[in-house]
Amino acid sequence: MKKRQIGTLIVFALALCLLIPGQASARDFNIAGMFSLSYSSGLKADWGNYALQSAHFAIEDVNNSGMLGDDKLIMDKDDVVNYRCRIQGSDVIAKKLMTKGKKFVALIGADCSGPAVNIARMGEKYKIPVISYGSNAESLSSTKDFPYFIRVVAPSSIVDTTLVRAAKYLGAKKIGIFHTTDAWGHGGMVAAKGEAEATGLGTAICGYERNTNFFKVLTWLGRMKAEGVRHYVIIMPVPDTYTVYMAAKALGMVREGYYFYSSEMLSADNPPQGIYSAIGSLAPKAHMPEGEKIDALRNKLGKVIGKTIDPNDVTFYWGVMGYDNVWAVAHAIKMAKDDGVDNITGEKLMPYLRKIDYVGLSGTISIRPGTNDRERMDIDIMNLIGYTDPENGYFNHWLRKITDPSSLNINYKPVGFMNSTTNRLTLDLKRAVLPGCME
Repeated sequence: MKKRQIGTLIVFALALCLLIPGQASARDFNIAGMFSLSYSSGLKADWGNYALQSAHFAIEDVNNSGMLGDDKLIMDKDDVVNYRCRIQGSDVIAKKLMTKGKKFVALIGADCSGPAVNIARMGEKYKIPVISYGSNAESLSSTKDFPYFIRVVAPSSIVDTTLVRAAKYLGAKKIGIFHTTDAWGHGGMVAAKGEAEATGLGTAICGYERNTNFFKVLTWLGRMKAEGVRHYVIIMPVPDTYTVYMAAKALGMVREGYYFYSSEMLSADNPPQGIYSAIGSLAPKAHMPEGEKIDALRNKLGKVIGKTIDPNDVTFYWGVMGYDNVWAVAHAIKMAKDDGVDNITGEKLMPYLRKIDYVGLSGTISIRPGTNDRERMDIDIMNLIGYTDPENGYFNHWLRKITDPSSLNINYKPVGFMNSTTNRLTLDLKRAVLPGCME
């Protein structure tokens, strides 16, 4: 009799374990990360660090939100690699991560377009989705060529064409396009050239490899200057963008009558000389709605980084995108779970990543059908006005010597807006600082 009672109790206890949610079914969903924390030149990429730190915050928030039940997102330190925004070897790094023995449901980061092409191909090979917060090369839009890739940013056809439209607004008749010949730079050039032709603008085009030396850039920019070109669209990674601004300064082009529009915004890790040379330039940035959540991220990130972060600091923008990057994975997992998908893998998760539709810190995020692209992304046109000292407000190098640029913010302020719904661009030149106006 006692044996029968004991057996009944054991069966009853096992049944309770199965009925109580999370007791035996809690799962860890492993994520890998490839972030650019520095460049191959040795220059720090603080924007990549902001994105990585914000991704960790997002994982913490997802796990605390209860949206995945007792399941958790995990991104271990050993599963994150600084790939230095390098094209060469990015596929090898991705392969090493994806084949290390863990069952990854996704790889996040992949912030530079050229390397993202290689990383996305590895994702297809090993059936691990790659979700990018920064790669906007036009070629990455193709679901046929990159079936295991999505991005929470808009492609070059949206971002870089906005620069051309801004030049048209400012009276350009002809634009010079400086671009790198990697996937991103070339794709951006094609999009920008197409927009220029469609709006009746002439073009002069100069393309070259990443990390081309200053003196070559100086020569090529000097030739365009001699041709009378006054408006320049720069579609390059930050180090190359910086070189163009330094060349412009050396050629006496940082003055009234010249206009510069760059796909990338400079940050506090760039030496001050280039920042000064770029004052007055315009650049696009995803519009970030104001609110308590985005302020909370900024304050939390500031404590980790060790400085007060200005709301318009360019680097914080990348932090927001890195944060939204993680939530894309979380929402896809939730949809898969709601559909009763067992043993969620990267392969099973990929179709759900294409169905995401949620409100992130940077606005509504969904994927345009038939593409890998974010469907809607309003864009702010940002104007570089110099450094911001969190303690003492705005200043520039004519008023105060800078001894520790890394403790400061690069101050870009919004002077224009591109509505992705109406496709309408507006600019307020009364608020803008243009090249040469501070000399």
